[in-house]
Amino acid sequence: MMLINSQLYLPILTLTPFKLGSFLLLGVFLHWTNTSFPKINTRNILKSLFYFYLTCLAQLTISINIYTPWTYLRMLRAAHGFGYFNSIEWHPLEMYKTIYTAASQYTIVGNLVMLIPLTLFVALLWENKATFKNMLTISFLTSLTIETSQLLLSAGYFERRLFDINDLLQNTLGGLLGFAVFVIVRKLVPNLALHSRASSRT
Repeated sequence: MMLINSQLYLPILTLTPFKLGSFLLLGVFLHWTNTSFPKINTRNILKSLFYFYLTCLAQLTISINIYTPWTYLRMLRAAHGFGYFNSIEWHPLEMYKTIYTAASQYTIVGNLVMLIPLTLFVALLWENKATFKNMLTISFLTSLTIETSQLLLSAGYFERRLFDINDLLQNTLGGLLGFAVFVIVRKLVPNLALHSRASSRT
């Protein structure tokens, strides 16, 4: 739903990654029934978990509200065009003034944890890509993609979220924490990366 100038507008449908992913999964399953199912091994299980994680990540961060054409036109008229919402948070230090509150702590921890699995999965599946520079780039670009998508969807009134610099910084740091966990555990378990040097082409 969207509130513009004290008027509430209700969508006829909300598209989410879980809904879209269900159709994709059904299509993949039907394709496998006509060809052959992939082998059940550690790497394929890990890949499946990685794809499931990406779907969950998208589910948490992206949704698209669909309105009837006349409702959407009424929204645009009420908002006097696009960009009604101030959807960019430019003050990254503001949150830390209230860091003692449960809400701020929950947000910070959630942002840090969100991309930890991303770099862990990438490092485990493609160890030849597991460098600090690559993990920093992957974490930053993933968070930037999420925040930019939220900004554009909010500008078009398809959802209501902020482009938050705090999220961008904390997500990126979380991705680096995931890589740090991989590096530490790899020193303790040298064969951790599933022989990915040999299989990184797949």
